[in-house]
Amino acid sequence: MDVSKYNRLRHLVLLGTEQKDWVSQKVLSNHSEAFLEYVLPKTKSKATFNLATNIACIEHDQNIQGNRIHLFRLPQSMEIKLNIIEMDTSPPDLIIGLSEIASGIAIETKPGAISIGAISEIQTEEILQAFAKHYLEAFKGGYQTYPYLS
Repeated sequence: MDVSKYNRLRHLVLLGTEQKDWVSQKVLSNHSEAFLEYVLPKTKSKATFNLATNIACIEHDQNIQGNRIHLFRLPQSMEIKLNIIEMDTSPPDLIIGLSEIASGIAIETKPGAISIGAISEIQTEEILQAFAKHYLEAFKGGYQTYPYLS
């Protein structure tokens, strides 16, 4: 599977977590780029995205017991590939974007931490869709969810 799909999903979920107040530090939607442009003029977009990703990773780690793989803590080989991918900085529509990735998959969703599969399935389209569906339903339903792989 093309790991750039995970990059797009991360971007959508990061925007959603900020819009729905899951995190108090709003990096993407709080004009933080102005500060980062001063400090890192050539890499401000990537720095902003990386900062938002790290904040989301900490938030997920705090809500998922144990050292689990989740959208913001993927296997190292995937993280390396994600780090070199060119970013699309155009603001996507959150619900439409997540719906496209979820592709109409039917799963049971719920608030809180939830196991959605095994780590060995990380490269499958179904796991990507499951991640997207959990976040989509949480954003629409007004609750927080933290899907992870066991």
